[in-house]
Amino acid sequence: MKTSSSEINHLDVVAIGELLIDFAPYGVNDVNYPILSALPGGAPANFLAACSARGLKAGFIGGIGDDYFGQRLSGTLQDLDIDVSAVQVYPEAFTTLAFVTLDETGDRSFSFARKPGADQFFKMDDKTAAVVKNARCLHFGTFIMSNEATAAEMIYAVEYARQNGVWISFDPNYRSFIWRDENKAREAILWGLTHTDSTKIGLDELVFAYPELSDVLATGDSTQREYVHREAVRRLFSNDGIKIAFITMGVDGSIVARRTSDQRVEWVFVDGFTQATTVDTTGAGDIFGGTAWSLFYRLCQRKSSNKKESGGFTLDPHLLSKRDLLDIGVIASATASLSTTRFGGISSVPQVAEVADFLQNKFDHTKIEIEQLIQTIRL
Repeated sequence: MKTSSSEINHLDVVAIGELLIDFAPYGVNDVNYPILSALPGGAPANFLAACSARGLKAGFIGGIGDDYFGQRLSGTLQDLDIDVSAVQVYPEAFTTLAFVTLDETGDRSFSFARKPGADQFFKMDDKTAAVVKNARCLHFGTFIMSNEATAAEMIYAVEYARQNGVWISFDPNYRSFIWRDENKAREAILWGLTHTDSTKIGLDELVFAYPELSDVLATGDSTQREYVHREAVRRLFSNDGIKIAFITMGVDGSIVARRTSDQRVEWVFVDGFTQATTVDTTGAGDIFGGTAWSLFYRLCQRKSSNKKESGGFTLDPHLLSKRDLLDIGVIASATASLSTTRFGGISSVPQVAEVADFLQNKFDHTKIEIEQLIQTIRL
């Protein structure tokens, strides 16, 4: 095993997991087979790309192969100012590849060349432990937890982060076809939800984790939407450790919820955005999550520094107003929506100015205070 070396940085957020190539269809050839375009991806890396676009100091932890695609992926992260000092290079494995299939709406499904892929060789070592310990937040998912050995490494990393006072962020990123046993997948998601401070989770993943919610959704229609949302939030926050959560439902909208100082749960619903030019939804949820978490981070940073009695920067949802929750949801939704107008995950993160222009046009004649919203975007 070889590990790239550089000085340990104090990072705002590090993500642990898979870094891979997404092969997205880019037309068909003369025998009607897809022409594939190689794009950088992996849910944790997509998340970090959104964080880096918001100005956070980000770093990636995970395994790649000692091959062309591994080298390109490492270079791509460095180009985005994402620290790669804890990226591990494995000559005995090939960089994981994902083959994306898109339907007519741009919605995607995956198949993987991963038997095994380099992400499944990851091990915690002194270098990765130092990066985790010196970060303010550790973000993780369940993708590499589908492998028993790597799951143990992930669990150790999360527990080590907790012992060192690092904030934990979790996105299940559930992919049914990489799990041999769906009960094991459910256990991994439930473990993550009980060991995290914040989560970005799809409503479908929440229903998978808590099957009793399927009955609630089955009886819900447009007139019962608030009831369905309330039950989803209630079940998620039965995990006492969760302080703030982002529940996504694609074009159907999103929920931003936080635990208040008196242990109540306050939440807002944000309508989803649609794009006439949607081509690929790959990474949209990750980009939503990275944007939402970055805004939460920046708002806490600003508000804690403005409090004279504050002992310094703290990640505390109690600092946020209900309006802040709404702003986070609107901006994250807009950012994710715009990402679907181009191919890939990492490569589809829109610039801040693009999001600001989109929202300026979208909310020009509504009650949304667009100037305040844009100020939030440009923190």
